[in-house]
Amino acid sequence: MKTLPKLEDLRAKAKKYGSDPYWFGLGFIQLKLSDTERMHFWCPEIPSPEREEIHNHRYDFTSTVLAGELKHDVYHLDATISATAPDQIWAEAEWEIFETNCAPNKEGTVETVTPCLITNVGKFNLKAGSTYEFPHDSFHTTVDTKFAITHLTRVLPKPLEYASVIKKRGTPTTCPFKDKMDKKVCWDHIYNAYVRCGIDHQRALNALKEEQAKTRGR
Repeated sequence: MKTLPKLEDLRAKAKKYGSDPYWFGLGFIQLKLSDTERMHFWCPEIPSPEREEIHNHRYDFTSTVLAGELKHDVYHLDATISATAPDQIWAEAEWEIFETNCAPNKEGTVETVTPCLITNVGKFNLKAGSTYEFPHDSFHTTVDTKFAITHLTRVLPKPLEYASVIKKRGTPTTCPFKDKMDKKVCWDHIYNAYVRCGIDHQRALNALKEEQAKTRGR
């Protein structure tokens, strides 16, 4: 998918697949369209009570930004620190990693938390029309995203049973599915995202007209 579909077409495709939109407590709404397709909607109005941590995914995927701008920070897991490592390495480690089985309708449990070393690979501002591929062994966040609509296509079968999360050492674990949002409210947020697309388009058009007027006046 390269362009934003009509809202009625989106509703019809979700209904055919038998899915309702679902709120992630990280500030976005997910709508599943098939076994491999998902739409994600970020808007400032969508509540974000949970802290988004650095994480990977159980599968490889390709994502296209259909509207807005995705703030994409990418990380590499350099190493985990074993129990036999020198005390100084343990003391200096800022991060720790754990596997999570947190999922919709299931808050999940954390069995083991292990100190680790990571590197920030880069920060990317992905505007509408951008497409990126993301492998299951990479880590990222989209924590600074304010408004974006993306279409994600995942590759099956999934190579991992569980995703992994990296957080600052000593901070509590979080689960984006701990709280729920009524599906009607989720649809309202999706509708508002579509409205915002129209607003943003009009702003861009007005800015273009102003620039053209300045050019003619020179």
